[in-house]
Amino acid sequence: MKTVPTLPEGEFTRGQARAIAAAYRNVTVENDLDFHCQLVIRDRKGRVLWRTFNFDDNAGFWANKYLQRYGDLIRREARSRKKQVLESLN
Repeated sequence: MKTVPTLPEGEFTRGQARAIAAAYRNVTVENDLDFHCQLVIRDRKGRVLWRTFNFDDNAGFWANKYLQRYGDLIRREARSRKKQVLESLN
């Protein structure tokens, strides 16, 4: 059984948002400022389904709900390739 990544129910960190984005095809981290960022979930056509700033009330709770319903998980092998690419950019 595979483990699906989740966020804490309240605020979440930029690192946690990036980990979620790395696990899903249709999730990105946007408006990435010093301490704040926005987690965005899009549909297959690229339209925004849902977004939240990491400091919003119950941000993680609602993000987890939308990820359960609309999240498009990346297979483990593809995730490790994406991680390698991201690390090479840093």
